[in-house]
Amino acid sequence: VIDWITLSLYFIGMLVIGALVTPKVKTTRAFFIGEGKINYIAVGLSLLGTYLSTLTMLALTATSFGKFDMLYSVQLPCLIITAFLVTRFVLPRYREAGVISVYEFLEQRLHVSLRVLASISFIFLSMARMGLITYLTALTLHIVTGMSIELMIVLMGGVTTAYTVAGGIEAVIWTDVVQVILLFLGALLSIGIATYDVFAAGGNPLAIAIEHGKLRMFDW
Repeated sequence: VIDWITLSLYFIGMLVIGALVTPKVKTTRAFFIGEGKINYIAVGLSLLGTYLSTLTMLALTATSFGKFDMLYSVQLPCLIITAFLVTRFVLPRYREAGVISVYEFLEQRLHVSLRVLASISFIFLSMARMGLITYLTALTLHIVTGMSIELMIVLMGGVTTAYTVAGGIEAVIWTDVVQVILLFLGALLSIGIATYDVFAAGGNPLAIAIEHGKLRMFDW
């Protein structure tokens, strides 16, 4: 019952956020970039939430528990370097151009054919990524609720599409903020429970991790 109530409140909350933002969406710029007036902290949390996703919370956890340990962490310094390069050199040019999308920028700078090629490439990438993320989430909720995976996919897709179409990028950003908070609280709670259980059983989590090589970050 608690699982069902939690899930229902979450979905309703996402729709409410979309409904609250809807009156602000009156132009194309409002729908796609929120008129450039959205709180920068919210935008940062939204980017973090987009990057984290179910792949981070479930797939990386599984690989870490398996034979790959913490090898995935090699990407973290690369993310910091990439963020610096993008914010220092790419975003200023993008904002100066006053465009709505990076694809519009490509057309202005080069040619419409590159805009089309980049758009198609991103659509295919997004379809594959969203399909994987949606399936992983549906698989988890199927285990928790007992509902079929197909029904969970339709339910999640319907709710996400509804608040995105209604509220545009601002609805997406504010729902992402909620999701990031829930993801971090869930991760911290999971770590706390797991650590407590090991200590309660007379073990030392750090010693066990070192013994089994679970802190390995490099494989030369």
